[in-house]
Amino acid sequence: MLGDHNLFRKTWPYEASARIPFLMRAPKRWGYPEEITCESPVGIQDIMPTILDAAGIDIPDTCTGQSLLPIMQSDTNRVRECLHGEHAGCYAYDHGNHYVTDGCYKYIWYSQTGKDHLFNLEEDPHETHDIASDPDAETKLQPWRSRLIEFLKDRPEGFTDGTTLIPGRPHDALLPDYEPEATYPYL
Repeated sequence: MLGDHNLFRKTWPYEASARIPFLMRAPKRWGYPEEITCESPVGIQDIMPTILDAAGIDIPDTCTGQSLLPIMQSDTNRVRECLHGEHAGCYAYDHGNHYVTDGCYKYIWYSQTGKDHLFNLEEDPHETHDIASDPDAETKLQPWRSRLIEFLKDRPEGFTDGTTLIPGRPHDALLPDYEPEATYPYL
């Protein structure tokens, strides 16, 4: 975000901030294809399960990421339907946001204001045309809101009641009841 949308910093859900190339290289002896390009959304949460999978270690059920080895092996071109991202409003509380993308579309919801956006990333990669402002926007927005509700339904903040998104709920940097001094048994 170096001026895109007249903004800066890495806290925004727009492509200039959120879309970061993810590159991996397997050892030649693994026999994987030399070059695979995947447009599927992946995230930093996929690093640990990929490394565990490569080491032959079971991936814990609590892990939110996916192993990317199937993509690297050309067995599939995606490991998830949609990727959820979020950022608490650290510079201004009203900037707290969630987004859901399938790589073709991105839905953004600001958790404090309820403002939402929808962008067609294939036709509008710089996110300059907000579909949410179109006259028929409601029918296009609802499936994306439902996807975000699915990601947020079990969260402790109360961002949703299971059917609608609820703006104004606490969106802090850490989950409620997080205990930074807690120790966890080795898996």
